[in-house]
Amino acid sequence: MDKKIILIAPGGAGKDYLKAQLIEKGYKPSISYTTRPIRKDEVDGISYKFVSDEVFKKMIESGEFREYNCFGEQKWNYGTTKKDFEESNLFIMTPLGVSALTKEERVAVIVVYLDIPEDVRYTRLIARK
Repeated sequence: MDKKIILIAPGGAGKDYLKAQLIEKGYKPSISYTTRPIRKDEVDGISYKFVSDEVFKKMIESGEFREYNCFGEQKWNYGTTKKDFEESNLFIMTPLGVSALTKEERVAVIVVYLDIPEDVRYTRLIARK
C-alpha cells in the first residue's frame, strides 16, 4: 500500500462504496472538508468535515489545503488539507483536484475513474435527494 489511491467519478457513481471496500482492505482514507449540508446518513468527522463557507475561506487563506475546488450549482466547496494528504492513502477527488498535485505526487498515486450508466446514477441521485 505504498501508492495512494484517488477515486474520481461523477455523483452517484459509487465512490463511497468503493472507498468502504478499500478501507476494509486496510487503506487509510482522507476525510475531506466540505461546505455542503450534511446528509441524513453522514457523520461529521467521518464522512466529511462539515464547515461553513467562512471557515473554508479562512483555511484557503492560511494555506491549509493541498487541493480544493468549488462544485455544483450550489457552489459547495471541497478540499483536502496538506496534513491529510500526507497521512492518508485513499482519497476522493475531482479531476481538478488531481491536476493540483505536483508531477512527483501524481507519479505516486493510482487514479481510478468510475464510470457507470447515466440512468443508474440518476436513480441513485434522486434517492439521496
